[in-house]
Amino acid sequence: MSSLVIKCGVLISDGKVYENVTLGIKDKYFVDFVEEDKEIEGEEILDLSEYTILPGLIDAHLHFGPDVAGHKYARLFEDGDKKLIKAVVDAKNLLHAGFTSARDVGGERALALRDCINSGEIEGPRLICSGRGITTLGCAEDNRDYNLPVDIVDKYCDMIRIVSGKEECQRAVREEYRRGVNLIKIFVNGEYLESNFSVSEIETLIEEARRLGLPVAVHANGGESLRCAVKAGCHTIEHGVFLEEEDCLLMKENGVIFVPTPAFPYIITNVGKDFGVPEDTIAPQKEILERALESIRLAKEVGTEIAPGSDYGIRAFNRHGTKNINSILLLIKAGFSALEAITSVTKTASKVLGLEDMIGTIACGKYADLIAVKGDPLSNIEKLKDISLVIKEGEIVHNLLPEGIFKKAN
Repeated sequence: MSSLVIKCGVLISDGKVYENVTLGIKDKYFVDFVEEDKEIEGEEILDLSEYTILPGLIDAHLHFGPDVAGHKYARLFEDGDKKLIKAVVDAKNLLHAGFTSARDVGGERALALRDCINSGEIEGPRLICSGRGITTLGCAEDNRDYNLPVDIVDKYCDMIRIVSGKEECQRAVREEYRRGVNLIKIFVNGEYLESNFSVSEIETLIEEARRLGLPVAVHANGGESLRCAVKAGCHTIEHGVFLEEEDCLLMKENGVIFVPTPAFPYIITNVGKDFGVPEDTIAPQKEILERALESIRLAKEVGTEIAPGSDYGIRAFNRHGTKNINSILLLIKAGFSALEAITSVTKTASKVLGLEDMIGTIACGKYADLIAVKGDPLSNIEKLKDISLVIKEGEIVHNLLPEGIFKKAN
């Protein structure tokens, strides 16, 4: 007997649309998926025949621990405990916005956040975490205008660690592995197409991670460094703002998933000024947004798998919550149908996290993660901003349903 039986009006999962499905949930898992008009025994019955049911959403690229907007050294020197407390708040808000899983790709404190969520100490989505991203001297996140000693940046920045040479690359991967990360994050480009690492360093980083059983997420916008990482066996390409057809075809050929993040330039161009972001920082982001959308169109056209991430969580203007839906809305702007966009942030994103056997679709044996929305998100994707119910692993974590909608079985 199921603990909870849910009668669904419309259910969207695995790229398909179902009507009048009945779900059964027991403990953490889906145990029944009945399409025909058939009763399922359960302790409690939830009639959602007026709602649309979807798998829990997945943000495939984000960060936790927001800093102070406009503070040049915030990532280095803002109080770490304060960042972690903000992250706890953001994790709860993200879960209540319908994101039951997420992947943090650069943030030391996300590991503690992940562990406390897993132990039930705090509310939040299921997290897959990279720990600190690996970069090299004077490149991505180690800005040359900091004018700070390398050891200071390496010691205090919770987002990156700095390496130089193959031996340091190996050691960095091994130390992150020792700390319990779920994947390795490396920066092979900065904001544009500059090459951060030598070919041998990129190959060493990816080879060492794969030897330890860790997938590799690669911050890359295009160029030879991106192609080197793909050939070396990375799992995902993050951002990909300046992709060419050759890049997309190579990713498809090697089974590499593209994780675009147009939601970041989108939000900084729309609200950055209100948070004190200088105009000379905002201006180039407008072009980056348009180019990012063009890369998505190109990747979609050649058949590269795509799962977007928000890249939110490290600035005051992009703290987590309902605004994370922006990554879905921008897929549609890039040419996705609503059904394709929903599939991308559920089924495809589950592959990014390496959890496709347990999340991403509603199916028997998988974790009982789902959301309910009033209305039809296929005709109006904005409906995803108004979540009525969130269930994670069979537990109701957010409930705005009318009173009396739950009924005990006779």
